[in-house]
Amino acid sequence: MLGSRNSKIPLVVVVGAIVISVPLLMMMMQPAQEPPTEITMKLLNNAGVMIEVDGVRIYIDPLYIPSNYTELPADVILITHDHTDHYSPSDIEDIFTNDTLFICPANMTQAIDRFNGTGVNPGDSIMFGDINITAFYLYLPDYSSGLPTFHPRAANWTSFLIEIDGFTIYHAGDNKYIPEYEELTGTIDVAFLPIYFDPGLGPLNESLLPIVDAIDMIQPRVVIPTHFTDPNREIFMTEYSILVENTITEILNLPYFTTMVYETT
Repeated sequence: MLGSRNSKIPLVVVVGAIVISVPLLMMMMQPAQEPPTEITMKLLNNAGVMIEVDGVRIYIDPLYIPSNYTELPADVILITHDHTDHYSPSDIEDIFTNDTLFICPANMTQAIDRFNGTGVNPGDSIMFGDINITAFYLYLPDYSSGLPTFHPRAANWTSFLIEIDGFTIYHAGDNKYIPEYEELTGTIDVAFLPIYFDPGLGPLNESLLPIVDAIDMIQPRVVIPTHFTDPNREIFMTEYSILVENTITEILNLPYFTTMVYETT
């Protein structure tokens, strides 16, 4: 079951050591209860994300990670698909240990062998302690031009849902808009969605419009763009984020290596 979003409160968004926002009033007004769970998320290069909670460190699609991250070993590594801008064995080796749980699409057999991993297909779920990791669909529909997609549905690649104490994070990998997003409507607290330019979709604007449709369908509480160049990010924020019709979602304009901290209640 995906959790309700109503009890999740963003604490801070940090770029370096700069606090952008600290909306704490709602926390102060709540009655005494169990201590909240603090979830830290860091936006890494390209589509990379690092999540830390209760001493557990999860990496998703780590790429070009700094050398000092060898001091931040992974408890879990999630790989969405085998494209080289998402699956980098050399980066994985820098953070991998004998105790790391490596999860990737089931058809990535060489990666599974190399990292003693677990293969998943859309719909599969794995528990790591109290954290529920669910594989979801990842594909792009065939292009209207007739060109074949580089992300075929038949590959059974996987985006990921990560549920922590009722707080749900979605990492889309390379997904733009897919009709299966209707299954996620209203269930996601933080969605990492890619805003890369896909020439198969036509000009840049036609690459970005499907993300607008995805946001309107999923209706996450927060969207954090991934897989961007700085110009693409600024174009999306200034010209396309305003097209999002739902008023539920906040879209954060964050550079790589920004840290976000959330609490569940």
